[in-house]
Order: sequence, then structure tokens, then C-alpha cells
Amino acid sequence: MTSPKVFLSYASEDKDSFVRDFAIKLRAKHGVDLWLDDWEIKLGDSLIDAIFEGGLKHANVVIIVLSKASVTKPWVREELNIAAYKRIKEEKKLRIIPVIIEDCEVPEVLKNTAWVKVENPENCDTEIQRILSAIFDISPKPPLGTPPARFSASPPSISGLNKTDSLVLHEIANFQLDNNTPTVNFKKLSAIPILADMPEEELNDSLTMLEQHKLVKVKRLINGYPPCNLTVEGFELFAETYIPNYGELTRQLIALMINEKCVSNVNRVFALRIGKPEMLVNFILELMSKKEYLILQPCVDGSYHVRNLSPALKRLLQ
Repeated sequence: MTSPKVFLSYASEDKDSFVRDFAIKLRAKHGVDLWLDDWEIKLGDSLIDAIFEGGLKHANVVIIVLSKASVTKPWVREELNIAAYKRIKEEKKLRIIPVIIEDCEVPEVLKNTAWVKVENPENCDTEIQRILSAIFDISPKPPLGTPPARFSASPPSISGLNKTDSLVLHEIANFQLDNNTPTVNFKKLSAIPILADMPEEELNDSLTMLEQHKLVKVKRLINGYPPCNLTVEGFELFAETYIPNYGELTRQLIALMINEKCVSNVNRVFALRIGKPEMLVNFILELMSKKEYLILQPCVDGSYHVRNLSPALKRLLQ
């Protein structure tokens, strides 16, 4: 890392008690490209050119040592004024670091600038570390970690639901469809990777909200983990949001029943034909039944028979 150019402004009264050792530590021990008049100005040099053209002009950082002596010095104030002007007017962003070594009146132009106060000039390593962080623009802020999976990888929200409720509904639906199961218990739901770090209370609250919206059913148990499942309304909301070809799948199922007269074991026949979970077809049929497009007859072996296909269902194919 290239060291920024640093200009040190101070009063000569503070050189022996603080400034010289401070400057040596910054340059020799910590690699700061520090401009100090004792090091830069040679016999015969113009003081004005050396300070304002050679030092301040190229500085990225100005450290100004504030003491009872320095705040009264016209020369120090002039250096401060030029530094403040550069910070406000020039494109290059100049950082001004006030270092207070004794109680004194802070110049007005620095009162809104964060400063470092050195309590013990002979032992100021902690203060120097803060100054170095500012010079090299290093933040003590720890690196940004990875957000919990439910925030960084969660699916888009479902219209009308907040992000948490959308995620929980999405995961219940996926679990039922992927596992071809009519229910999922709370323990298995909370173990799904994207929900694993969600507090139990938050998950419970989300299930309660989804239940109030009639999107899931939760069987409350005195002991054990309560099972839950999508309602047909919850499935419809999920399908319309997350199943890209949901409308076409519905049309194909209607065509199977009406055009091919397939009304027995229709869920299994259609699931095999489209290569989708039987639970998906069950939900579509149950939704049609809920809307009174047909009468659904479930059998003990899990198959569905349908009858009384309504004219409204037939018109969905037109």
C-alpha cells in the first residue's frame, strides 16, 4: 500500500516535548510518508515555497498538533486555513487530523472535526494507532459477514405477504411437493436449511399469520411438533407465483378429463404423464373442486376420481 503524503503542522514550542518523537515514530516505525520542516527545509530554501508548494500542496493528510502555544501562532493558523480551503474547494479530498496534546481552545474551523487527544505524550501508542487508521483509511469495522440464508437466498415475496411469511409458505409448499406428502411437521419445517436459523418464535408467528389468512392449516398439539399443510388457497397463491407453467398444466389436466374422458385415477395418470409429483396434481384437483368445477372423490389408496365436470370447466379450454 502506498503511503499518503502527510504534512505535520505544529508550534516550535512543542517540538522537543512531543513533535519530534511523534514524527519519527510515524515515519520510521509505521511507514508514514511524513513532511516535517526539520527534514525538508534546507539552508537557503524559501520557507513559503517549501511549506506551501512543497509540503501542503501535495499532502493527502494534514496533522495539526494543538497546544496552548500552537493555537496562538499565525503561522500554524495559516497552514490550517490553507488545509481547510483545500478540503472544501479542491477535488482531492484532504483529511485533517487534529492532535490535542494539552487543554487549549480548539480553532473554530476544527470544532466539527473528530480529533485525537493525547493524554500522555510519552506513551501514546494507542492514539498513534487511531491516527494510522485515519491516515491509511482503515476502518476498525469488521468485515461484512454473510447474511442468514433466509435473507440472502429467499425467493421473491408473494403479493400481500411480507418476506418472512412468503418464505415460510414457499418452503411448506416445496416440502409437500418434493416429498409428495400431505403435511410437514414443525420440526422438519424448522430444519429446512433456509429456515434453520429462523428463531422458533418467528416461525410460529409466521405460521399463525398464514393460518389467519387461510393459506395453511396448523394442527395444534398439546405435546409434540404440530403438523401443518397448505390449504388450496395457499397452494393457488404459491402456484401463481412460483410455478412458471402453472396455467398450462391446469389446461392440460382439464383436457385430459374432458377430451380423453379420463376421470378415474386421474391424479396418478396425469402425474405420470407430466413427470410431476402426484401432490401437485392433487392440489390442482382440490382447487377445481373448491371452485365447484367438478366433484372430487378421494379413494382409500390415495387416487382421485372425478365426476360432474361443469360447463364452466369445459369453457376454460376455449
